[in-house]
Amino acid sequence: MAQSVTITLVLTLKPEAVAGFSTGLKEMLGDTKKFPGCLGIRVLKNKADPNQLIFIEEWQSEDDYGKYIAWRTGRGDMDTMASALSAPPQMDVWPTVVAS
Repeated sequence: MAQSVTITLVLTLKPEAVAGFSTGLKEMLGDTKKFPGCLGIRVLKNKADPNQLIFIEEWQSEDDYGKYIAWRTGRGDMDTMASALSAPPQMDVWPTVVAS
């Protein structure tokens, strides 16, 4: 059986976009949690920089995450997100559990 994968995505938002982006998160996360292969997602705000959020996502596979991103892109969600950013997003893939 394939091992799940953790994806982290750090977004630095424009100060004027934080409130609107945060308001839309509840609906967005509901859609994400229903997407095939999603095992869970959390979004945290940085203590030192309140314009920065980190998404911590657990997926059955990296391929499932890729399908999810393609779906979001096709809907135009990624363009909407990009317009709210003040810096490029930073995504990392964590496929190996070292300890739990």
